[in-house]
Amino acid sequence: MNQIVLFMLAISLCASAPSRAANASANSEQESPVGTINFKWHCPAKPPMINFLANLSLTNRHDSPMWFIMPYHCGGSLATNGVFNVPAYKSPFVENIYYGRVKDGFGETIVVSLIGQFHALLLPPHSSLRITGYAFSCWRDPQADSQVVYEATSLLLGEQTYQQWRGFPVTTSVNIDVPLQIEMDKDIAKYAKDRRLQYYNHPRLFPNETPGTVTASIVSRNVISIAGYVPKHKKQAQPSVGGDGKPAPQP
Repeated sequence: MNQIVLFMLAISLCASAPSRAANASANSEQESPVGTINFKWHCPAKPPMINFLANLSLTNRHDSPMWFIMPYHCGGSLATNGVFNVPAYKSPFVENIYYGRVKDGFGETIVVSLIGQFHALLLPPHSSLRITGYAFSCWRDPQADSQVVYEATSLLLGEQTYQQWRGFPVTTSVNIDVPLQIEMDKDIAKYAKDRRLQYYNHPRLFPNETPGTVTASIVSRNVISIAGYVPKHKKQAQPSVGGDGKPAPQP
């Protein structure tokens, strides 16, 4: 749990810095138009952990709500059979809420995380989302070239869907655009404050009993390249210099 606290602290530090810069086969991973990921910048992290922010866009092309599931650590893998073990923690699930604008006002998206297993977002039919400055975490650079994303019609905990088990709406607002936290205007900030009060005053934050597994009904497995990713520890090769100050001849 200490790793989670350190990660959230690192993301908070990073976000406060100024800005710098069709159904597929259910048995194989493939490049797909389900979304895009565009690297922005790195965040503080304790090695070997690497944290970074990116612009994340996802699109539900289907006629029904769809879960978009990503590995808990960027570039990691997901259970190919869609069955995820629930860790033996008092609170194995975490929810992070992002607030933004929709066509007629304001909305939110809730990122559901099963610790050590996945992050998931539920999008309405024919809807999209864009999050500026979404936080990714990975164990080492080579894992950050791309991200696996599953589409699933449901997340089941025993006989209940996640929504039923949770007892709280988690569906993303239609066609939401979430700004970077430090660029949130006062109107979104006021909406966010009001919604947070409703969320945290909910009498049933998480059920006391959690099934041992979560089962995703997968309809497609996709790979999204992380555009513009700059390896954290990459060093540009410098030409060797001779005694006269000129580049030494190459062997």
